[in-house]
Amino acid sequence: MKQKDKIITVHMKAYSALSGTYPLELFGTPHNLLAIEDIQITKANHPDLEQYNGMFLKEIAHKRNMGEFENFIDFVQKSNGIAAVLNHRYSNLDQVKAMIAHPAALFQTDATVHLEGVQNPAAFGNFPRILQYARDFNLTSLEDVVHKMTGASADRFGIKDRGTLIKNKAADVVVFDWQKVKDNNTDDRTSETPSGIDYVFINGVSALKKGNLNPEVGPGQII
Repeated sequence: MKQKDKIITVHMKAYSALSGTYPLELFGTPHNLLAIEDIQITKANHPDLEQYNGMFLKEIAHKRNMGEFENFIDFVQKSNGIAAVLNHRYSNLDQVKAMIAHPAALFQTDATVHLEGVQNPAAFGNFPRILQYARDFNLTSLEDVVHKMTGASADRFGIKDRGTLIKNKAADVVVFDWQKVKDNNTDDRTSETPSGIDYVFINGVSALKKGNLNPEVGPGQII
């Protein structure tokens, strides 16, 4: 029997940081202690430690006059293993560039916006950063990079009413300047508004106009 052809795709994001919680069993083994300096606290989940949200563990240990391992254990114990973190050793720029250029790669944010704490920068700047890298490093065409974050992803997940601008599909439209679109996040400022995006329409409703968000509308839907 001839095996059916299989479609293989990979979803990726443009950030080297991986978000998650802070369980002792994940980061507390001797093998992983070298990565402590790459861990940034986004939500400490303990009143004594909230002041350190946004800081890296190495900085926090120095500020608290504690050893790095002692500081690490204190966070694990006080947060009961649920402090939210960004692990900045998830990938590197060369890997990200290679993935953007790869024909099998589709794009995602892999992030949500949180009500408290420091935000995951991918929730605010991932797609602008992918566009920026594709342009600045000449990784792929404008048409290809947009398709990978819209129509190709919708097709891969079987979302029939989104992904392309045709009749009877949701009118989700982003108007941006290909020469100016840019992610503005840094390690210290992780919820910055990207540059170069002028208009956003969600289900045909104007949500962003000339860079100004309209908080009165809520046309989005859970898919």
